[in-house]
Amino acid sequence: MGLTIVLESEDGRALATVEDLKNRLYHLLPKHDDDHFQMIRFIDWYGDTVFNRLQAATFLKEWETLRGNGNSKEDEDLVSAIRELAFRLQTEPHLYLSSMETRRVANVGTDETLYNFPAHRLFHVLAAKYDSSTKPFL
Repeated sequence: MGLTIVLESEDGRALATVEDLKNRLYHLLPKHDDDHFQMIRFIDWYGDTVFNRLQAATFLKEWETLRGNGNSKEDEDLVSAIRELAFRLQTEPHLYLSSMETRRVANVGTDETLYNFPAHRLFHVLAAKYDSSTKPFL
């Protein structure tokens, strides 16, 4: 399962999303023990990682080293799309760049599907849609 990168507002709303459904980043990102990278080596494959505006310049500097390392146009497009989100993080206030394991969770009581919600926020999304008078909750 790949990662999903989300540009989030201060209140946790997803403003833009880049999905790596084919797990391409696994081969592009440095390993966690690579001392040449101070930020992107800590992207967690099985949890959530969040970067803020103060970290954006270092993130972008490290991210630039990934350009040209891909094996395909899809790899390069993925790196470029995430770079655009990081640039917004750097230039716009009150934003966060999150990476998380891609998740797919059926939305209770609807035909919609919730993709890529951090586990700690998923409950709030489902609870906000809950109406005890019309449907059971989980």
